[in-house]
Amino acid sequence: MNILPVTDPAFQSYGRIISGYDCKALLDTLEAATPLPDEVQYVPLQKELMELPAARALSAGVYGGMPIQLVWIGEAMQNVRDNNAKMTEDEVNQYLQYYFMVKRPAENAEASKAWLEKTEKKSGVKKTESGLLYKVTDAGDASVMPKDPRDVVKVHYTGRTREGKVFDTSKFANRSKEQQEMIKKQRPDDFDKDEPVEFPLNRVIPGWTEGLQLVGKGGKITLWIPADLAYGARGAGRDIGPNEALEFEVELIDVTPYVEPAPADSTATAEKPEAAPAK
Repeated sequence: MNILPVTDPAFQSYGRIISGYDCKALLDTLEAATPLPDEVQYVPLQKELMELPAARALSAGVYGGMPIQLVWIGEAMQNVRDNNAKMTEDEVNQYLQYYFMVKRPAENAEASKAWLEKTEKKSGVKKTESGLLYKVTDAGDASVMPKDPRDVVKVHYTGRTREGKVFDTSKFANRSKEQQEMIKKQRPDDFDKDEPVEFPLNRVIPGWTEGLQLVGKGGKITLWIPADLAYGARGAGRDIGPNEALEFEVELIDVTPYVEPAPADSTATAEKPEAAPAK
């Protein structure tokens, strides 16, 4: 009998190997809190299970923020196709639609509200009428501040989710290891160069438009932005779900004030066409 390791390609059809996670508590809870009954019934989410640190780590690091039990649904769908499942494919699709369109947005809204309320109590944090939270760590040059949403700003920034995951940044050191390795391959000579970005203030999310007018050139500010001043109910990409509040650390490098274009000269006259040659 030939005994193969689980890393052998012959096991690939059964799933993949995930390393670097301590799943003992997860397995213990599965055994104690979710015993397999004689008549198996699908339970979409087990709160006790999902609150475990191991479950949260797997969800964030392996499954793109989805609860691990939802990932198991995807695996179960393959069982459906193989005629070896307890749920029909329609039932699975119905639950996924409910989760992404109803349950997840509601959960994010509730969690974001609690997170912002907790953040507001921190030392030095202030709140604007719109609900934007901010803390100025360096006021910068008060004589050079963005005053018009059409002003162009140059910034360094790092954006994080409520859980502290970096989803976007201009700083190489703040990027994930995977992103750093990709940049090294693309730009081996200057891979660790930070890349500030430049844009008009009215071309970004409302929380940025408002927040960056609270600090001067050279200053630094941290913004905690409610979902309605960020990406709202639609979210953005894989890391920013619907109704997610976000955190940004921003350094204002430079400000280019908007200049109204000169009005057209109404006294100017069009050039007269050349006279046709005499016959």
